[in-house]
Amino acid sequence: MGQVETPPVPASLTLQQAAAQAGCSVKTLYRLMQRGRLSYHKGGDNRRYVSEARIRELFPAPSVKATGDLERELQELRETVQELAQQLEAQTEALHRLIRLYQPQDLGSLLTKHWPEKSDLSGGTRVPKMRNEREVKNG
Repeated sequence: MGQVETPPVPASLTLQQAAAQAGCSVKTLYRLMQRGRLSYHKGGDNRRYVSEARIRELFPAPSVKATGDLERELQELRETVQELAQQLEAQTEALHRLIRLYQPQDLGSLLTKHWPEKSDLSGGTRVPKMRNEREVKNG
């Protein structure tokens, strides 16, 4: 004799539909079923069906109040980002000014800045020899 197919209960969802509604993965629903927190029944198509009401209990939709809180938090974050952008702009400008101040205008000011004890050009002071990378490694 033929197999009698039982239609799914009207308020039931397939696991894929339930996962989409809950905002989780099907694997998460399987875990809940294994732990006994989510019951299911098999339809005539051998698919698992879960109660839509139980999915809403386990994964409640955000309330209107929570949405308002999120909007407020989003606005605060926007303001914080704007403040940080302004601080970054001010710090960048200050850094550019410092770089301009640091750049020596001539050899004498370079020597004065880095080797004040050897900055007297009239005495025939030589610029210290810069060590190359190989000399630094060999010590």
